Amino acid sequence: MKKILIIVLTTVLMLNMVGCSKTSNNKNEEKIGIRGLITKVLTNDNKIVTGVLVEGKVEIDTIHDKATVSIDKSTKVSTSELKEGMKVEVVFEGPVMESYPVQGKAKTIKVIE
Repeated sequence: MKKILIIVLTTVLMLNMVGCSKTSNNKNEEKIGIRGLITKVLTNDNKIVTGVLVEGKVEIDTIHDKATVSIDKSTKVSTSELKEGMKVEVVFEGPVMESYPVQGKAKTIKVIE
């Protein structure tokens, strides 16, 4: 009886460790927050781009379908190339505000099309 209990407990512990381990081997891999089209470019009074509204679909490798993305000097993107209708991928820096659409600061914005 003790052997069966030990085997069952060992099996449960091993399954728990396997289930909770990371699936990605690349620890530097960044999760794409959203992939979609820029539907609005946000500017300040001086016509400097401060953000974009991006709309897309939740895909297997993305998290959100609509996001207001803030851009600052540390964001890796050329703001002069951001235009409505462009397809982009956004990686967020830190947490996002869980409103709808989500709001967050972009770490990187990659233009796809």
